[in-house]
Amino acid sequence: MYSQEFKDFIHFWFGKLLETNIFGLYQIKKITFKEEDEFNNNSGEPTCIEVDISESYLTININVFPAAFKKFEKQGKEYFLLNHIVHELCHIITTPFDNLARERFVTDDVLDIQDEKLTEILARFVGYYLNKEGFLKQK
Repeated sequence: MYSQEFKDFIHFWFGKLLETNIFGLYQIKKITFKEEDEFNNNSGEPTCIEVDISESYLTININVFPAAFKKFEKQGKEYFLLNHIVHELCHIITTPFDNLARERFVTDDVLDIQDEKLTEILARFVGYYLNKEGFLKQK
């Protein structure tokens, strides 16, 4: 379904960024990539990438949807890296908060909005760091 260039890009950058330990996943044992069918998120937008982390089993499942490949082709590599891959990896930081909050407070829609805002802010910080450290020039 996807070009080899796209698959290589996804595998390389998820692996490279997880190696940095920016996201606090020092002991991950297995990363799985899966190509998924088209899927729309809660706001009706096509989902690009979805990351599921199991801290108990030390695994990460990365689900890639057709919208990701379309955006990769349209937006270019650097933009895709900073705005999609980094964003999804920042969910590693924000999702535990989101899960706890859902057990106690407000509606899911309100929490979804706040979770995305927090994740986007963190993604900007990580993107700045990656640019400053020269990660974007490595491939």
